[in-house]
Amino acid sequence: MQGTLGFFFHVGEELYGVTARHVLFPDEEGNKSYSYVAGPRKKVVLMVDKAFADFLASIQARIAILKNTVTVLGKQVAMYTKMAQVGNQQAVNDLATTEADLNKRKAAIEELKTFFIKMKKEWSALNDRVIGHVVWAPPISFSTPPHGYTKDVCDIRLNKKKFLPNFKGNVIDL
Repeated sequence: MQGTLGFFFHVGEELYGVTARHVLFPDEEGNKSYSYVAGPRKKVVLMVDKAFADFLASIQARIAILKNTVTVLGKQVAMYTKMAQVGNQQAVNDLATTEADLNKRKAAIEELKTFFIKMKKEWSALNDRVIGHVVWAPPISFSTPPHGYTKDVCDIRLNKKKFLPNFKGNVIDL
């Protein structure tokens, strides 16, 4: 199953996230109330193995695309350099723009390579991708009073060591 965290909140020093219950509780587990008290935890994993493999593949694909772009830009730089050497002012301007774009793409490749290595090293094992555990999930209910909405909610206590280094807070990206 897959889903997203809806919003985040703190209780004291602890960080929590909210998602839909149906994301973490498959139908075969039933629709009864869940509250974590003690014992084995219902872990919340960031990307199952296939999703993580696809994620790594997407980073590699982006690197490959950027490498192709770098090759094309390198040829353009060579062409503009020759044209600029014979006094073509437009080529001088195009050369500067293309070199800046080339350098930007090369830097992006290096950043993605570093990111790929970090992800593969620190997040490859399924246990490395556990970001928290379920603490509360009431049964899913329909036409819930007083307004008749569907109640499908699940609170997750997040592992701050895994989650906070890249946490941006509750954000809306318009």
